[in-house]
Amino acid sequence: HGIGDGSDIGRIKRQQAFIAGLIKKVKSDGLTPTKLLPLANAATKSMTVDPGLGSANKLISFAMSMKGIDLHNTTFITVPWRYQGERVAIVEPEADALWAALKADRTLDGEDAGKKNGHKKPEPAQSAGPVSGDGIAVAIHNGTTTGGLASRAATALTEHGFTVTGTGNAPSQDHSTTTITYGPGQRSQAKTVARLFAGAELEPASTDGITVTLGQSYADAPSAVPSPEPDTLPSVAHDARSADDDACSNLSYG
Repeated sequence: HGIGDGSDIGRIKRQQAFIAGLIKKVKSDGLTPTKLLPLANAATKSMTVDPGLGSANKLISFAMSMKGIDLHNTTFITVPWRYQGERVAIVEPEADALWAALKADRTLDGEDAGKKNGHKKPEPAQSAGPVSGDGIAVAIHNGTTTGGLASRAATALTEHGFTVTGTGNAPSQDHSTTTITYGPGQRSQAKTVARLFAGAELEPASTDGITVTLGQSYADAPSAVPSPEPDTLPSVAHDARSADDDACSNLSYG
């Protein structure tokens, strides 16, 4: 009671509040399969979930994997969105960047979630607001077997004022993620370039110049034109999609 305004976005807020309260209650009572089974059975009967969580046993296994996660380290966030008339639309490339960060095991503030295990991953790119490439020169390499990607990216960069110094194929065509390498003192410029490539990773190099090596992620879902600043909500929850609009997806990230 007292949460939300009856809209889809309000429903998401209510679900976030419910899931947060549920996690707190379950953790305080202790995570055991016996206690979780009735809840998991109820959940699978009343909700549509991803196939990977489509049974009570799978839900219990997922819940038990969260046993060591402190609730203070769990953040609820709604996928970037904006109103499009009376409907809600996902904002790109910010949404793509969010999913890419989670897939790459990066925290929401861009930190490497694997650092505690001694692993070092390339720095994630940031994306928001309008992009101006005035005075920034970029070379583009296609790191996939999909033809025409370099030309597509070159067009997008040129439209935003970047100078494309050349296009071609990368030495290998098995890149899954787009990578942007930059020389000494060019980190800021590389971050500007990266804002046109959702989920791109930044990597420093010893030689001068900025090079974009396109990965399969760009072939599958190119994000060449930044959208307006998304509205933000204070808190995510479980994947929640209404029959009217599936643009209000949520996720729980610990």
